[in-house]
Amino acid sequence: MLVSPLMGPILGISFGYLIDDKRMMWKCIRNEIIGLLITFATGFLCGAFALLSSKSQKVTTQMSSRGSAIALIAGAVVAAPSGV
Repeated sequence: MLVSPLMGPILGISFGYLIDDKRMMWKCIRNEIIGLLITFATGFLCGAFALLSSKSQKVTTQMSSRGSAIALIAGAVVAAPSGV
């Protein structure tokens, strides 16, 4: 997923904090929250549509194997350094 449109408000929050412009900082925080909500809502709606329109098996073995605790921990270990 492309997250670069969400970087503008993040930079605005940082810049607003550095120059002590509270109005700009809160405006960017609001815009970031709105952007995140739109992103999650879009993902949820796409997933729900894909699930409802699918005529095949709902949960595959590959999907269920990724939901195990060990797979989630391994995914978090890989994801944590990649976000830095």
